[in-house]
Amino acid sequence: NEYMDEHLVHMALARLWKYINQANAYFHAHEPWKLVKTNREAFLEVLSVTCHSLRVIATLLWPVLPQKSEQLLTAIGVPFDIKEGTDLIEHLESSWKGRVFTLQKTDTLFAKYEARPVQQPEAKALEEKLKEETQEQYI
Repeated sequence: NEYMDEHLVHMALARLWKYINQANAYFHAHEPWKLVKTNREAFLEVLSVTCHSLRVIATLLWPVLPQKSEQLLTAIGVPFDIKEGTDLIEHLESSWKGRVFTLQKTDTLFAKYEARPVQQPEAKALEEKLKEETQEQYI
């Protein structure tokens, strides 16, 4: 909140990304896909903690990624009730108790980027094209 008060959006996002990484690590460390078969109570606890974390993430990312945040909230069954000008921290603090999550199947929010190496002939053709364009600019 102090970063946003100082208009240091990049710092606020960096701090949020640390939280996202921690939530991701928690989820993977507890392996709920295994717990569901052996310990239903622990499984539900991991899902609850994860959903609460996702709700925080979606709420705090809303000013930057409103559509994706709303999609994420819908996926965990949380109605979107944030109004323009809402203090997001107050909103989170006042609406977490008794929260019930209903998971819904949704499309992938962010496609995974798969880097592919540029093939040698493509690289040479691209290099030649750039060279031609650069030469044309100076003529």
